[in-house]
Amino acid sequence: MIWELENEGKNISEFFKRFLPGGFTIDNFPLILKLEQAKKDGIIRDIKTRILVLNIIGMCIYPFIAKNVIKHIWQDFDLCDESFISDRKTEIYNLVWNGIKRS
Repeated sequence: MIWELENEGKNISEFFKRFLPGGFTIDNFPLILKLEQAKKDGIIRDIKTRILVLNIIGMCIYPFIAKNVIKHIWQDFDLCDESFISDRKTEIYNLVWNGIKRS
């Protein structure tokens, strides 16, 4: 991700163009399509989908971008530990799902 940040996202853009049928736009990104359909079906509340996706991306990548700071705060903490990664996936899912689902 840091490489992509430094290179203006050129590689990831090419990746999406190659693997998404019909070319890549934010509006045909599979996660965006699923979220939009879930809104229409009343499964999740009316949310700003792009902002939600950016929030999810941020929660997933920030710890790794900030790892040099985090290791000074928690010296015995390993961001690559399988248990931490598993727990983080669960907690991000729960946080997002509980924030967007219809009551």
